[in-house]
Amino acid sequence: MIRADTSYIMGYDLHAICEGCLGRDHANLALTPQSTCPSCRRLPPEEKKRRLAIFSPLEGEFPIADQ
Repeated sequence: MIRADTSYIMGYDLHAICEGCLGRDHANLALTPQSTCPSCRRLPPEEKKRRLAIFSPLEGEFPIADQ
């Protein structure tokens, strides 16, 4: 679940769209050697992990299964 107040673009971020719009798959791929995104390659590992963490379910919240 993405909260509206977490979807913004930081000054050091070279992506054209916010992290919420990029999505979980993009955030996950950024942590792998297979990432081809030049903007993600410039981000520090801590920032990449933080971005992926915003997609994790909150405690007590159950994710909706993909259909």
